[in-house]
Amino acid sequence: TFRLCSGLTGSIPETLFTNCPNVTDFGYTFLNCSQLSGSIPENLFTNSKNITSFISTFSGCSNLSGSIPKNLFSECVNVTTFYDTFAGCSSLSGTIPETLFTNCPNVTTFQSTFYNCSGLTGTIPETLFASCPNVTTFSATFRGCSGLTGSIPETLFASCSGVTNFGSIFNGCSGLTGSIPETLFANCSNVTTFGATFQGCSGLTGSIPEALFVNCTNVTGFNSTFRLCSGLTGSIPETLFTNCPNVTDFGYTFLYCKNITGNAPELWNRTNVTFYKNCFLGCTSLSDYDTIPSAWKD
Repeated sequence: TFRLCSGLTGSIPETLFTNCPNVTDFGYTFLNCSQLSGSIPENLFTNSKNITSFISTFSGCSNLSGSIPKNLFSECVNVTTFYDTFAGCSSLSGTIPETLFTNCPNVTTFQSTFYNCSGLTGTIPETLFASCPNVTTFSATFRGCSGLTGSIPETLFASCSGVTNFGSIFNGCSGLTGSIPETLFANCSNVTTFGATFQGCSGLTGSIPEALFVNCTNVTGFNSTFRLCSGLTGSIPETLFTNCPNVTDFGYTFLYCKNITGNAPELWNRTNVTFYKNCFLGCTSLSDYDTIPSAWKD
């Protein structure tokens, strides 16, 4: 409706959609309305119970400010997608409300929902997705959210057993700290890709948990999973990928994880791996770095 209306200014009126109870789609409504300012009204979608899509609703609204209202989607029980909803809303601030998606049980995708929302702060709420059991993709959900802090909650995905894609979910979240929880993906046996999942999470510390992927038997790709995680220490568990026999892509997996120690798991002995470029490049603290096949460091 207002897509690319970059000259629009002022705040979004709280009662703008009050008399539109039959709307089912708010896709791209304010896409790239970069001059809109003020906070997102908490009651903007109060009378929108039939909504199924919030694709790119506020994407590119870089001047919207303030916190995301905790009841913004409280009436939107039929929503199936939050794809790109707040992507590029770099001026939004405050923490992500714990109950933001509590009444949205039918969501299937959170792809890029908060992509590049660099102004968001605080920790990721542990129960943020607890009421969303039908999610299949978390691709790039928090990508570029460099202001998020604290540890990744251990049970963040406990209710999301159908997820297939965790690609880039925390990519660039340099403010996240603490160790990666060992049971983070324990209930996610359908995952096929962990591409760039923790890429650039330079604040994460401690060792990579041995059982991190133990239940993820369907994974085919770990491209860039721990790339640039310079704060990770300890050895790479020898059995880290033992239960992932279908992996074909280990490209850039540990690229420049310069503080990881011990011996590298001998992934080069896997016959079905087809891409492994720079898998261990820059992992110079590994005891056997010099003996790792050059093809896995070039």
